[in-house]
Formats: sequence, C-alpha cells, structure tokens
Amino acid sequence: MLRKILADSLKDEKAKLSELLSQWTSEFSDVISSGNCIYVCLLDQNGDILFINSTFNDLIKGKGSKSFLHPNSKALAAMVGDGLLFEGFLTIGDNNSLNRSIEVKVYRRENELLMLGGINANDLFEQNEKVFELNAENQILQRDLIKEKKLLQSAMHELNQTNEELSKRAKEREKFLSLLVHDIKSPFNSLLGFTYLLANKIEDFPITELKRLAKRVHNMTEKSDHLLNDIITWYKAQSGRITFTPEEIYLEDICREIVKNVEYSAQRKDIQLCTRVNEAITFRADLNMLKTILRNLLANAIKFTHEKGKVVLQTKVHGDRLIFEVEDTGVGISQDNIDKIMDESVSYTTEGAGGESGTGIGVNLCIDLIRKSGGQLHIYSQPQQGSTFWFDIPLSLE
Repeated sequence: MLRKILADSLKDEKAKLSELLSQWTSEFSDVISSGNCIYVCLLDQNGDILFINSTFNDLIKGKGSKSFLHPNSKALAAMVGDGLLFEGFLTIGDNNSLNRSIEVKVYRRENELLMLGGINANDLFEQNEKVFELNAENQILQRDLIKEKKLLQSAMHELNQTNEELSKRAKEREKFLSLLVHDIKSPFNSLLGFTYLLANKIEDFPITELKRLAKRVHNMTEKSDHLLNDIITWYKAQSGRITFTPEEIYLEDICREIVKNVEYSAQRKDIQLCTRVNEAITFRADLNMLKTILRNLLANAIKFTHEKGKVVLQTKVHGDRLIFEVEDTGVGISQDNIDKIMDESVSYTTEGAGGESGTGIGVNLCIDLIRKSGGQLHIYSQPQQGSTFWFDIPLSLE
C-alpha cells in the first residue's frame, strides 16, 4: 500500500514537472544553459561531445570527453539498451591534477547519450554544517589560545619583575654587607689602636688622659655591642624568629637609660640632648624591642645633626596610645628619600652630617619592631629643616 502511494506521488510529480517544462521552456533552458548547479552533456555513439552546457564545460576545462575518468566515455558508449543506463558518480580530471566527482544520470535514446548531473544539495548542507562546527571549534580554540597567551605574557611579566627585584635585592644585599663590614671593622681598628697605646705606652699618659681613653674604649665597645645586637635582632626578625614579650615598663627609666647610651656620641659633636618625658607612667611592651627602637632613632638623629645642634626625645599620651617623638635640627630628608627609608625591601643609607657611614639596617629594624609592638613609624621632614621620627604604641595590651 505504501509503495503504491509513493509510486502514485512520483507519477504526479513527474506529470506536474512535464507540465511546467512545457509552460516554462525558455526559463528552464536559461537555467540549464547558464546556471552553475546543473550539468548537461550530449554524447554521440562514439563518446564524442555533441553539446555541453557552460557549467559542465568549466568543470572539464575544455578538455572534452577525455576528462571523463570513471566511467570514461568509451565505457559509457559501450553501454547497451535505451533509457537510464548509468546512475552514480562521474569522476572528472586527469592523472596530473585534482579530480572531482559529480552525481550524474546517463540516458540513451537511439545513438545519443544524455548526461544530466548536479551537486547533491544535502551533501553541501552537511558540509556547511561541518564547516560551521569546525569554525565554531576554531573560534573557541583561538579564544583559549588568546587567554593562554595573555596568561603566559602575564607570567613572563611577573617573572621579569621578580628577576629584576631579585637582582635589585642582590645588589642591595651586597651594598649592605660591605657597609656592615665597614661599621663593624671601624671601631675595632680604633680599639686596636687604643689598646696598643695602653699596653705599650701606658706610662707616658697621665691618669686623666688614661681615663679619657678608657671611656672612649668603653663607648666604642658598647656601640659595637649594640650594632651586633641589632644585627642579631634584625636577622631574627627577617627569619620570623623574634617574638613579642611584653612586660611592665617605667617610661622615665627606659628613656633615661637610652639617652645615657647615646650621650657620648652627642657630646662628641657638642649636640644638646634633651628629654621631655611624662613622669610616673607605666605601660606594657617588649622592653628589648623598645630599647632597640629608641636607641636607633636617637643615634640616627645625632648622626644627621650638625655640631652644636639639638636632639629631643619626648613622649605624649593621646587617648590609649603612648607617642614617642625624636626630633632633631639636622640636615632633613626629601620626600623621595623618606619613601626609600620606609621601603623595607631596600636598605637605604647615606652619610651623616659629619660624614658618618651607616648600613640602613637601623630604620628597617625599627619599622619591623614598631609594627610588632602594635604601632607604626611616621616621618616628618624637609631638607635643611630637621626631622621628626615618631611612633605610637598602646598603653595597655588588654
């Protein structure tokens, strides 16, 4: 039943098409002769071309029926019978170029062969879908490649920055070590000189001169001890091995002790060393950390103050915070150099007002220890107008 329905439908379609051909003959002729999707070729009994439309002729590139490879023109001419002789793919080309295939039907009527062919539109649609899918995959791949490229460029940029930073730190470390060696070696050279005099020519000096030399030896030894302690503290801080250990501290006592430690350095430059400290105040903090901080800030203030200048250590209470200020009348600091001082990745240093050298370790250490004490270092300064280094810490740790 289904076959009969399909056969009847096919007959109706053919009948309608015949009617259309008779009614639209010139239009069909135009499409067949000049269209680019229908291939028409008429062959004689020997396989020679009697007629070929332009589309088919373009395909065989004017080479005639010799371009028919499979089946070739002789094989087509040798087929017997009338009506439909062949239905399938016709391969066109030669042995030296790219071959092409089209779907054709070959009919015989008397001594002539009619070849009608075309391109399967469904195949084209499928190919277009595949091309579309490939293009979509290609676009996704391109986007992924662009993302990967950007990530790679970002990683390379970060790597270059890291290499530059490592190179910069290596140079800073080398500079720091050379200054450190100088700062450690210089007082020992002086100590060797003084101890040589005491050991070999002590009888040539009056008692007052010997006391003066002994005091200088003591101060140099004390200064070297402080430097070594700072180095040890700095190393522990860098390696994360320093801990905050608070205890009860009397403000006046610690300020008096630290001022006494730096008093000799101030006297050598005839610098007035003053304190303005709140009396009878106690607070909790790490005593060793606070001593290191105050000693370094006062030593720096003396270092960068000219002879006959003034350095002041003062404290203030603001709410629940205790403020320490070290003010000097020294050479002052530009904003660019303040930024370098506050950069913990750089050991910035410069000569003091009297040509004194330094390592830059002191301020770096102060910044770290103040942070561990619950505060922050601040600097106010202008060139040739002195400087004020100040920080605040909590009065109570509760």
